[in-house]
Amino acid sequence: MSTTKILGDPVDIDNIAVSWAQFEKNFKYFLTTHKSDSEDEEVKAAILMALVGQPMRDLVHSRDLPAATMENSKDIKKAISEKNKPKENPLFASYELHHRRRKDSESLEDFSRALMEIVKRCK
Repeated sequence: MSTTKILGDPVDIDNIAVSWAQFEKNFKYFLTTHKSDSEDEEVKAAILMALVGQPMRDLVHSRDLPAATMENSKDIKKAISEKNKPKENPLFASYELHHRRRKDSESLEDFSRALMEIVKRCK
């Protein structure tokens, strides 16, 4: 069975948020099916970098990650996830705050908690 059938295509850097999330899930399955999940972190890091595809490898190397990060698959995944998560838009959060209405089935406590979460994103 080829790695493409298990992992799908390499990470698409044009749609990195969605593509990376899917790749991360599939990578975990790949390690399990190939009994590599018990391997040393450095080996898993090498497997990860081999499977993400050249455009993603170039992107990772352009981030100037510390050498220690490149030897640990968890650190690589964390660095990629943090760098590529969508940025919060305070203007949109403000819009959400002004237009948020309490739902019929929503308790006052849940409504207030939801408002506080939106306020955090307004900053």
